[in-house]
Amino acid sequence: MNEMYTMSVDIHMMGVVMMMAVILGNLLHVTMADDIRIYAKKMRQIMPIISSLMFLLLFTGTVMMAAKHLDFTIENIIMIVFNIFLIILETKRYMSLKHCNPNKENVFENYKIKATKILWIELLGTLVISIWMWMV
Repeated sequence: MNEMYTMSVDIHMMGVVMMMAVILGNLLHVTMADDIRIYAKKMRQIMPIISSLMFLLLFTGTVMMAAKHLDFTIENIIMIVFNIFLIILETKRYMSLKHCNPNKENVFENYKIKATKILWIELLGTLVISIWMWMV
């Protein structure tokens, strides 16, 4: 049982690192993108990866709690709420892209500003939660 918990912690931590890498990659991608059609096509390919990473984090966290018969501590609740917050932010970002009309002027520039803010919130939030969990 202890091996499963250790492996789950390792997978969870690697998932967090991968999530931060994907958020950074998305941040670079949105700032360097010029054409909304090409960007939207690539986002349709990246979204399943982001969703899978979020599920990986929730699943491994749940496995860790079950393996150790842990109660809901404030740390666990904050991580669950933060992951739900990430899901909501990603949904907002993707839906705002989906509703962009490529024929209108400045639509992509406005989207880029909104997406950049969302991605920075996600990255800084993930970094703060990770540092806090590492210190606890």
